[in-house]
Amino acid sequence: MGNKWELQDRKNKVIKICPCGKGAYVSIRSEYEDDYLRARTRTDNKIDCIECETKYMFYNKCWVTKENYEIIREKETTLDDFEKQVYRKLYNEYYDLVLDGLKTKKGLYDFLYSNRLFNMPGTLQTFYKNGAEYYIDDGSRHYCNLHDLYKLIDLNVGLSKEDNQLINDINEKKNAIKVFLVNVAV
Repeated sequence: MGNKWELQDRKNKVIKICPCGKGAYVSIRSEYEDDYLRARTRTDNKIDCIECETKYMFYNKCWVTKENYEIIREKETTLDDFEKQVYRKLYNEYYDLVLDGLKTKKGLYDFLYSNRLFNMPGTLQTFYKNGAEYYIDDGSRHYCNLHDLYKLIDLNVGLSKEDNQLINDINEKKNAIKVFLVNVAV
């Protein structure tokens, strides 16, 4: 005898009407229950219009043509790679200086926790158990949170003019992508 998940409820929510007006981008929320009365929910998003599904993508709350979507994704991928390189550079140049400035692991924990950087755990014990490298790494294991690393460095030892310019370049490129998206949105 097996455990079977059964559909209990399904709700469709219109997120945005499609460009042709005949359909929409919808969110479909399905609720399931099994033989042991455990529940789970699944949410799927899709374009509910055959005509617009072939021409458009719904991205970042906007309708864009598939060609422009590919351009945006390419720009974002290039920027993401550049951001990871900058993260590694800043980590390699400044991390030891920051640790020296904060003197102890507890000092590092207190600073990170009070400034809400790097998704710090609620307890010092968890921080010690996982190690500082778990939260602040060289960019190889976790998602590179450049903003948090920048704040950690800038508040403790300060960044050089060149490194500040790299951060400004990244922010300008992010804004350029947003402007492009707004300009090509249907």
